[in-house]
Amino acid sequence: MRQQSLTAKRKIRMCRLRAQGTAIRAIAAEVGCSYRRAQAFFRQ
Repeated sequence: MRQQSLTAKRKIRMCRLRAQGTAIRAIAAEVGCSYRRAQAFFRQ
């Protein structure tokens, strides 16, 4: 099954959660993406 790409809304949510100190694994679970996808997003 192919995952959906990160939408602008999801990216904003991820950035806000990260700014609050939320762990990447928890962010991935919150927005519904894989840990690796979230990790790659924050490496950019």
